[in-house]
Amino acid sequence: MSLSHRFLASLLALCIGVGQPISAQAQPAPAKHKGPAPPPQADALAAEAQKLKDLLKDPDAQAPAVQSALKEKWIKTECQAKKLKVGALADAKLAESVESACKDRWKNASVTEILQSSSADDVLAQERAAIFPADLDIPKNCDENSIAFEAKIAHTPPSGAPDPDASQKEAEKIKHMYLLNTGGSGGEIYTKDPVYIAYVNIHRYQISLTGVTTPIAASEIDWSQIFGGKAAQPATGKTAAPKISFNGVVEAPETPRPPSKSPDKDFQALNDCYSQLRPKVNSFKATLRAEENLLNGTGLQVYATLQNTQPFASTADEVRKNADPKQVFPEKEFPAFPLQDLSAVQDLLNQLVSDYNEIEDWAAKQPSSVQHQYQSNSNGAAALSKQLEQWISSATAPAAADSAGDKAGNKKPQAVAISQTVATLPRSISDPKTEAFDYEVLRLWLLYWRTRFEQVHIADDSQFVVSYKPACGGFFGAGTSTQMQLTTQDALNPPAAGTTPTAINIDKVVCQPTIAMSSGLGLSFLGSQTPAFVAGIKRDASGAPVLDASGNPTIVQTLGYSNQSSVEAGYALQANAYPLNFHNWDFELGWAVGAMLTASSGGATTDIITGPSFAFRRRTIFVTPAYDLGLRTQYVGGFKVGDPKGDLTSPPTQQVWKSGWAVTITFPFNTGTKEVNSSAGGNAQPTTPGKKNGTKSQTPAGD
Repeated sequence: MSLSHRFLASLLALCIGVGQPISAQAQPAPAKHKGPAPPPQADALAAEAQKLKDLLKDPDAQAPAVQSALKEKWIKTECQAKKLKVGALADAKLAESVESACKDRWKNASVTEILQSSSADDVLAQERAAIFPADLDIPKNCDENSIAFEAKIAHTPPSGAPDPDASQKEAEKIKHMYLLNTGGSGGEIYTKDPVYIAYVNIHRYQISLTGVTTPIAASEIDWSQIFGGKAAQPATGKTAAPKISFNGVVEAPETPRPPSKSPDKDFQALNDCYSQLRPKVNSFKATLRAEENLLNGTGLQVYATLQNTQPFASTADEVRKNADPKQVFPEKEFPAFPLQDLSAVQDLLNQLVSDYNEIEDWAAKQPSSVQHQYQSNSNGAAALSKQLEQWISSATAPAAADSAGDKAGNKKPQAVAISQTVATLPRSISDPKTEAFDYEVLRLWLLYWRTRFEQVHIADDSQFVVSYKPACGGFFGAGTSTQMQLTTQDALNPPAAGTTPTAINIDKVVCQPTIAMSSGLGLSFLGSQTPAFVAGIKRDASGAPVLDASGNPTIVQTLGYSNQSSVEAGYALQANAYPLNFHNWDFELGWAVGAMLTASSGGATTDIITGPSFAFRRRTIFVTPAYDLGLRTQYVGGFKVGDPKGDLTSPPTQQVWKSGWAVTITFPFNTGTKEVNSSAGGNAQPTTPGKKNGTKSQTPAGD
């Protein structure tokens, strides 16, 4: 058999197969009741009619017998397809009339007319393709973009620990200071040394200690502003989010847009992109809920801890324990809101929405299944784009520092300035309109407090002690009184805008000069004797009394003393120097140098005195056991008490320096600090009562 004969046999076999009814092929048995054939059968017949039409064009099928057979089968198949399509919309009688009219129209038509004709499906397909733009910008890489928070990494606290040596030095240092009563008792402390308050919970409170020094009682003054400047207000305005662009400005097209050659394929590409983006957004929503719950819960716990923190603790270790970050913060970092990822996905969704709008007319002329898919996907893409736009537009504020790391290529999101928001716990993340903004506010609020807690937890003892060196009196002169004032800045209860923290008066620090003048009574133990001629018994060479005629001792004038005393009273004037401070406001030990005016045989004499000086009750009284050096009168050498007067006209005496002991009790010329107690003010109360005013500082427990 020749090649042409085999080809004709194949064509005839195909024609015989095509000519059989659809139901006669490998199809389920027809239903017994009459009714329109389902559209899928009509589509199958239309597809086979198109194949027959293509065979009519084949150069090897141009033989008249083949052309006639193909034409007959094409007419039968084409008209049967129309019958099934009409039957799906109308009754069977109308469908049969359409089939009959179709056969009559094509019965006498030539093959050329058949090839030049267009079936209804061909016209509809061309019309649909004509309004599906060929230059549609279909989003690319929809499967590559993701929305994700930064990888959860373990938070690394700052390295370091309290320095034991530094803490020990601080303990030794405050031994030489005085602890003030932070309760505002208004007592007085008598010292030249610095004063201090301890131990401050500095993660919440900022304490300032100042003093107003006057030579008299300090009066209340207006407190100058310590915490200057207004905190930066968080930005509230929202920058415009990326807008969805629908091909820019509409202009009259110069030429019609070319139709797509594969609209079904392009439409499927749009749907595939939407199918890839939708689960990413939904997955991010679930992750965001978990992160928001963590932030909300941690924020409440941190705020409750801060609320229960008082200004002062009893020890430095207690301050560090109060600021232990592990008690309130999770081990992981708080990831920043992934705005860059959201922006990248939103760009794809915006383009997707734009593309769906471009093909709206095309979709309206498609089968109902395509229309349903178009409506579902286009509305879903618009909803997702709106959600992302809401997140992005709400997360706008001045950039703030963020110590948390960031994954490579992901820009830092804009965040809020928290200088004004640290006082109160930010609102919980719940409002969809401000969700991203609230997320960043709370995240940075927690980041701020975590940093504060960590810094305090590893701080040395010196960080918790606030000291102040009051201005002391001069080397010589009147004393000074310094009214100490305490200012507490509470991070959770800041002063109202435009106001400054209120200072409260606490203790006064009274400081006397190094040298104090005093005068008073003195007692000298040098002894006082007044040489004179006194009656005495005459004695012989052996010392025996010489008797008169009556046998009585003979009375004669001899050398003696008209006045003799072992103690002399005098007026003392002395300078008391107190270079040392013994941390006792009722007692001081110094050294005194002065003079004491006493009576003598020649009149008044002045003794020089020096010795330790004991001051009591803030130098109200001075007691000085002194070394006494003074001039005294005694007999000239060779004469002694009991020697006869002889022809002397006056006792033979001379002035000599004698040394001994004396004691003085003196009083200051001017106490200089007789002042009323300051009144208590303010409401800052320490966790535990302060030590008694003026008591010697002790080494903190545990140091």
